[in-house]
Amino acid sequence: MDTTVQRLEDRMLAGGLTTARSIDRWSDLHADEVGPRHGAQAVARLWDRPDPAAVHAPGLRRCPCGRRWRLLHDSTAVRNTVVPTAGTCTGWRVLGIPPSRYGPHDVDRGPETHLRFWSDTTTVHHLVVPVRPERSADRGLFDLAALVSRAAMRGVGTPSVPGRDDPTATGPPWAQRFPGYRLDERAIDQPWELRTVALVLAGVEDRPELGERVGVELDRIAARLPIRSSIYTAWLWALARATH
Repeated sequence: MDTTVQRLEDRMLAGGLTTARSIDRWSDLHADEVGPRHGAQAVARLWDRPDPAAVHAPGLRRCPCGRRWRLLHDSTAVRNTVVPTAGTCTGWRVLGIPPSRYGPHDVDRGPETHLRFWSDTTTVHHLVVPVRPERSADRGLFDLAALVSRAAMRGVGTPSVPGRDDPTATGPPWAQRFPGYRLDERAIDQPWELRTVALVLAGVEDRPELGERVGVELDRIAARLPIRSSIYTAWLWALARATH
């Protein structure tokens, strides 16, 4: 499915229907929703019961690629950043989908904060445990995990602040009519599903005339979709037909 999505993306870019920047922006908007968020749950447990000496993440098994998980604890004096390594497993099932663009220049720090940079090895993935946000003392594990972003677990972002940031993006009102997009319906579990959603949103935003065609095709395909199939399969084929 990843190959099919990539071919459609290449076709849309070549046809000038949208831009890579627009696709990445929509992908980043919803990327924190992808996957089971095991990493965020591990961080929440460590916030709840701090153990600065812990090296291995609680409850995390080895990655399917065989790497084990190593914890990197942030503090007011030290900030850890994991530099992406091209061509290797990203550990997305634990960390979530990598940000579209990030690097050391994206790291905010105080003048007295020391930066430490890490890269995954052939045997180890790294998980950054950021400093627990203020005003989160009364939060349970579920609410704490909701504050942990994929960027924070890589050391290129900070957790959400309770009462100020909303960790869940509801998305644009015009997209609510697409089945599988409303907040109570979204279940984006795989990278290809996220990219498909981003392609549709980018295409319709940049070419509003696509919206009606995608909507009609999506309703038609979704009505015939096998019950165990991902709704985002319908998104993919609807976009392919609407842009053919």
